[in-house]
Amino acid sequence: MTPQELELERLATLIADDEPVNWRELDPSAQRDNAQTFSGLRELEQLAQGFRRVSVAGNERVHNQRPGKFRFGQLEALEQIGEGMQGEVWRAYDALLDQCVALKLRKIESGELAHQFLDEARRLARVRHANIVSVYGAAIHDGRAGIWTELVTGKSLASVLAEQGPLPVDEARAIGIDLCHALAVVHRHGLVHGDIKPENVMRDHGGRIVLMDFGATREFIDAHDATVLGTPNYLAPEVLRGATPTPASDVYALGVLLFRLATGEYPPTLNDTETSLASDTHDAWRKPIQTAGLPRDFARAIERALDHDPLRRPASALAFAAALAPSALPTNRIRHWSFVAVATALIAAVVFGLVRWRAVPVVAWNATAGFQRVDTLGATALADGVALAFGDRLMLKFESNQPAYVYVFNDDGSGQAAVLFPLPGLDPGNPLAANSAHQLPGKSGLTPLSWQVNSSAAREEFVVLAADAPQPELERAIAEWQHAGALPNVAVRGATQLAPAPNDVEISSASLHALLGRIEPQTAAHLRRWRFVFPHAPSPS
Repeated sequence: MTPQELELERLATLIADDEPVNWRELDPSAQRDNAQTFSGLRELEQLAQGFRRVSVAGNERVHNQRPGKFRFGQLEALEQIGEGMQGEVWRAYDALLDQCVALKLRKIESGELAHQFLDEARRLARVRHANIVSVYGAAIHDGRAGIWTELVTGKSLASVLAEQGPLPVDEARAIGIDLCHALAVVHRHGLVHGDIKPENVMRDHGGRIVLMDFGATREFIDAHDATVLGTPNYLAPEVLRGATPTPASDVYALGVLLFRLATGEYPPTLNDTETSLASDTHDAWRKPIQTAGLPRDFARAIERALDHDPLRRPASALAFAAALAPSALPTNRIRHWSFVAVATALIAAVVFGLVRWRAVPVVAWNATAGFQRVDTLGATALADGVALAFGDRLMLKFESNQPAYVYVFNDDGSGQAAVLFPLPGLDPGNPLAANSAHQLPGKSGLTPLSWQVNSSAAREEFVVLAADAPQPELERAIAEWQHAGALPNVAVRGATQLAPAPNDVEISSASLHALLGRIEPQTAAHLRRWRFVFPHAPSPS
């Protein structure tokens, strides 16, 4: 074995033996040449530590804790764990859930603000994603508003930066992609985080990245108050000028966060607010990003996110995720991962002694897709080849036994194709949950939507793709084809609202089929494809 291979094996052994690893003392060139492997070893170290903590802390009974400090409705506040300008954070016991939660309290001084608080809390409670802190409930007692969430145990990214220094680019990239998918869900529910920074992102003991502390409290402030909330170094220039935060300003803040994670520094032009406000008249701010020693594709993605013109930033959080995805794997990655496999085996031996594992058989991926015609009587399944009429309304029924990323395209033979799913602002979005019957395109709020045949053509051809992982090239193309904005005008027919595909998502049929041709050979084992062709019924004479 080479000296580098011996060193990697030594590190894996230290992790397996629960011995500390001083990552800063390791050879920087070795870490740079084996970035993938070192990133994997760090994740394995966190995984092992997480299991050890869970094995000890998971058996502690809540009722053995000391008496609570006070009660907030059904909650018993046990100890204060945080405090800020907006209020306090307590570890509390929820008797209904029989578990500890994080209780965030703040004063509410008017009935209008109380109503806004509860409305915002209800919207947050509907947001569900693995990388977003789960909201359990909200209430107002004795002039104080409280919202309680899952209690995430781990470290904030601010603590990680303070202890470890800048992260490997691949680790920062992975964190960015997780947060992009979290933000996509937040934005789909009509919310803006508003305060993305290392202090508001946790890495729990299992390595999960969790977006915390929503800046939505800005909604509770009186509408006449022009106070700008958030952390200045992470605020987009338009927000610093007093504009309302938008999804584009969240993308900007995430760009700042990723630059800091990878370099340990803020983008230089953000070191003072006046420079940030003035520097959008020229491109001098780009150079420090381009010369920061980051991989070109990663630096370019961050540069776009930090554009001082919100219209030039990635069109959505998913578009930013696609830009962050590595364009290609390094040629030596296969050899590097052999060492991660060795480390994984060692960690598995440790974990096996701490928790009881049960063998789970591998389940084959099963997915079904079929179109339905919708009318006032309900939905009727459409067999391939059934004729469609002008004005027909269609839905796609999709089911899968595992989470799936679904993409739907339409080609009516005119030379232009359209993106039918995913569409911004609709619920659900990708990934679609497993073991549920999804009716696409989904809902706007509580109202189901459908596609409507709104043009005369010889036929309608639909291509449906389902993947077990995001398809960066496909999402990047969709982001270019689609433009951020509201849904088109919606017409009501009976009990169902119709949202025809917007005109601005039209693409060349040739471009679509060329893209599908590039993707499918690479991901055949992880991709399902359906093609449906429906002729148009002849017009009545």
